[in-house]
Amino acid sequence: MKTIHIYENVNELFDFITNGKMIHASKVADRARTDNVIVRLRLDDFESALKIIEFVNKRFPNFLNKSNPFIPTIKGIGLMKESGISYNSEISSLISLYINTCIKNNKTPSINEYIEWFKNNCNNAEVLDVFLSIFKKEKKESKKAIFGGLKQVIHAAIDEKNKKQIFIDALNATYKKYGLNQSIRAITCLIYTNNYSFFTNGYKEYRKKMESIVTSDDVIRYISNSLGIKNAEINHSMIELYCYKLFSKDILNTIIKSCLVTLINHDEYQLHNALKYAILNEDYNGFSRYNKNINDGINYRVILSEFSNKSLYDFIKLSLGIEVSRNDLGDIDRIIHMFIEKYIIPNKELYENVSNTK
Repeated sequence: MKTIHIYENVNELFDFITNGKMIHASKVADRARTDNVIVRLRLDDFESALKIIEFVNKRFPNFLNKSNPFIPTIKGIGLMKESGISYNSEISSLISLYINTCIKNNKTPSINEYIEWFKNNCNNAEVLDVFLSIFKKEKKESKKAIFGGLKQVIHAAIDEKNKKQIFIDALNATYKKYGLNQSIRAITCLIYTNNYSFFTNGYKEYRKKMESIVTSDDVIRYISNSLGIKNAEINHSMIELYCYKLFSKDILNTIIKSCLVTLINHDEYQLHNALKYAILNEDYNGFSRYNKNINDGINYRVILSEFSNKSLYDFIKLSLGIEVSRNDLGDIDRIIHMFIEKYIIPNKELYENVSNTK
């Protein structure tokens, strides 16, 4: 039933059932849903069921919600046999799994393909029997109506998936070409000034595709969902954190390589202090600039200095599973030691271009 006047209507319905001396166990939910009013009768009491259906259709025709399309109905009233399982939960889980499968494969199948998929994935015989009976009994037009709503959901989800991928592709291309700071700047300018110009375009026209389909609200939603925060809480730190997570593997490798040069050119004590001074004072002079053994032309100190002191410390904490928002500079020595022991020392011999030249 519709929630408006639901208690008055339900009281009248229960009075009808009680006056008719029908044995029942019923319940009412205060939320809008297809089964917010449930009347349980004895399994063999078909006569009472038909009386209730007639009464409801006569007295409350304008207050009935559409029944669940995946259960048997008589005059808009859904009927299900009581059992030890929740048919709605079972059917909802299967429909959700089906939708996610379609989204993953970018495919909207036919009704027949949908039915076959359900046969192959439903492990409950009772649920399967009810489901198949719906599609056997319904007319062709009704089948299309039932399946049409599902197709709309799938189409919308696939469109959203493809739109998000356009954003991710543009951000990845920007990161690969210009680095982390440019990627953060690109998102920030899009969100706050609707400016797409900091995203790279390239021969695949990443920026052009974004401008035509991805909005600032879309990007805010992607970040919010990724970080599990509300849209209103989006700020520069959240944008940074989103990029750290998205590019975490590559960023971690960059920091490891840069730190390894200092470790092998000097020692662990020098590396520890270099990280500490960089975080506390934004002083990166403690890091080695070049690999003394291999002339690769890379200035590793410059690479590390591209991280602000806050972003460097945030990423170190993030890599260790420590909450970024914690104010723990008093614990900086322990955190740096954990980072070196977990990521730098074990990788000492994994890079051919870094060798012990101390």
